[in-house]
Parts: sequence; C-alpha cells; structure tokens
Amino acid sequence: MVMDRWIIAVSFAAILASNLPAELVHRYSFNGNCNDSVGTSHGTLVNGTGQARFANGQLTLGNNGSQTSTGSAIDYVDLPNGIISSLGKQATFEAWVTWTGSSMWQRIFDFGTSSAGEGYSASSSNTTYFFASPLGGASVLRFGYRYGPAADERVMDGPVFGSGQRHIAITWNEDTAETVMYLDGVRVASGLVHFTLASMTDNNNWLGRSQWVDPMFCGSYNEFRIWNHAMTDEEVLVSFNRGPDSIPLLLLDVQQTDGTTSVEEGKASDSISIRLKKQPTANVQVTLTPQTEDVELNGGFPGDPITLTFTPANWAVAQTVQLVAVQDDLEEGDEVCSVAFGIVSADPDYNNGYVLPLSVFIVDYVVHPCPAGDINGDCEVTLDDLQLFAMQWLDPAGCSGLYCGDLIGGDG
Repeated sequence: MVMDRWIIAVSFAAILASNLPAELVHRYSFNGNCNDSVGTSHGTLVNGTGQARFANGQLTLGNNGSQTSTGSAIDYVDLPNGIISSLGKQATFEAWVTWTGSSMWQRIFDFGTSSAGEGYSASSSNTTYFFASPLGGASVLRFGYRYGPAADERVMDGPVFGSGQRHIAITWNEDTAETVMYLDGVRVASGLVHFTLASMTDNNNWLGRSQWVDPMFCGSYNEFRIWNHAMTDEEVLVSFNRGPDSIPLLLLDVQQTDGTTSVEEGKASDSISIRLKKQPTANVQVTLTPQTEDVELNGGFPGDPITLTFTPANWAVAQTVQLVAVQDDLEEGDEVCSVAFGIVSADPDYNNGYVLPLSVFIVDYVVHPCPAGDINGDCEVTLDDLQLFAMQWLDPAGCSGLYCGDLIGGDG
C-alpha cells in the first residue's frame, strides 16, 4: 500500500503596489525641476556646465568625464541639509539612473560632509558619509559608508553596473544593524551598520558629486526616492517592477500561523487570512490562482482560482483562504510552486495592482510499500517477523498459511 502525504509550507509575500505610502518622505521625479513632490525638501540643480537639461521626466547632467568635484563648471543636484540625519533609525534610498561615464568613483549619490565642510569636496578621511558609485574600487557597483571619528569605512560591492537605465536601492536598518544593496530588484550585497544616521553632519547631500576629489557623474536621473523605513526584499522587488512612475503601497495584509502555513495530507488544512489595509472607494476583487494542480483553495478543484470580494464597508474584515495538497500516487520530490494574484476594481488605487506571487513549498512525503518478509505490518523485517513465521508457518498446529500442507507432508 502506498500512502502519499504532502506538506505545504507557504511563504506569503503578497505585496500590492499602488499609490503613495506614508513611508515615502522625499521624491524627486525631475519633471522640469528638482522639486520634492512628497515633502518640501526641494533640490537645487547646479548647472555649472550650462548643459544640464530636463527632458521626458529625466535630468541629464552635462558632465563629460573631464570634471572633478572641486571644479566650478560641474553639474549636480544639491539636496537640503538635514534630510538624512532626520530620517530616524531606518531608511531606503532608491534611484533609477542611466550611467554613461567610464571613470571610477563617480557618484550616484553622496550624503554627509567633507573635511572642508559645506559646499566643498576634499579629503574626507575623518568625516561621516555614505555613497553609491557605479564603478568603485573593485570596478563594480559599490556602496561605501564611513564613520569619521573612528576613520572606519566599510564597503559593499555588487555586480558590474552595466549600461542602460538601472534601478539601485540601499536600505539602512539600525534596529537590525544591517544595510543591503539591490540592483534591479535583486539583493546583491549586505553589510553591518556601525553608526547612526542621527550622528551625521549632512550638509553635503549630493546627487552626482563626491565628498572627495572625484570625477563628476555622467548620465541621467529618472527618479530618486528617500523612504523612512528599510524596505524588505519583496518591497524592493515590487518597487522595481512598478518602475519610476508608480509608487508601491502595501495594501494587502496577510496573516499566517507562526509566520508559515503547513498542510499535511489527510489532516485538517491550515489557513491564511487576507484583508485590505486601505479603504477602497469601490469593491475590490482579489483572485488567487494556483499555478499547479497540486494545490486546492477553499475546497475547490485542484488548480482552480478563488475570488475574494472586499467592499468599502468590509475592507478591514479578514477573509480566510484554506490551502490543501492534492494526494496522488506519484513520487515527485519536493517542489516550489506559486499562487498568482489578480486585482480588479473601479478604484484606480487597486485596479490591476501588482502583487507578488504566493510562494508554496511542497514537501512530497511518500511511504513506500512494506518490504518482502514483513509479516507484522510495521514495514520492517526483524526477529519479530521471524518469530511470527515460526509460530504461524512452521508449527503445524497453528498453520493457517496458503501452503500449510507442505508443513505437514502435503504436496501443496
């Protein structure tokens, strides 16, 4: 007899992307200026070359690779003092940029101060700052962060930055003492935080210019954002997928027992609960579709979708989804499948919102047929089986086997 048991472990990373979240504190979209469309911390374009220009929602700097940060004919964006040190214990910095330069140490951004103070680039070995460069010391994307009082600089190196528009994100989390770098939505490096944002003297908050004497950034900025929390891997991926013209917002709240969902074949199903985080202006239909026929939702047929409807009245009331695994007699091994999401609503904040799939890890547990020689049914061949054989087959008095006649002289 074959018993096939499946255990489903669900990691729910459903993040619905939509409009403006409270965690976004500064946004620079370069639509004809360097204004902050979220707050009032407007940037100033320093157009020293006279060649910097705004076009198609992007800022292209006029630097050609020959200028250094101490020159006068240089292009960069000067953001207001204090916007970094006032963020709190967590932050995320993300940008969509196109780099057209070739020299090392150009800066996508550089926040902090130099040894010469506000407005100057100089030797900065004893100051506190952090920066992102498309071509750092290892000839790859680099994030560096330096604590001046201890002259302690640390770096994280990623892959080759490459050509074309790229998305870079840096998260800073003093609660976990971790900083993480992402390129095009993918985590590429991490490091340990060793100073606080609040301790920084940030009077040189620059896009395109270094605290040191380094080449000026060559290229264009499509979007630059500052968040007051450290985004998760999933949040960064959602933001990357949504692109520079759309702000992700977490609108779907999913609760799991002990942070995971596990279901064992033949036993009661586990469940997740889903609700909206923001009141919609119209009904919102959330459709969950298994991308495999190994999963059933809410007692439906294998692989069939289900739809949850939230209204402006019940949007905060959690709705339950049960997941079970389909029993079959195939030994398929462990696998990872997913449940896709679709959002339909007359509310534009929700309609066609991007949702990361529900990742489902399935452990295929199969109990094979008991081996030959197992008599007592425990699927093991031991002395207990030999004893039963001797009692039931070799003892004519207790013989009840198929060929008992052979034990008492028959020819069966």
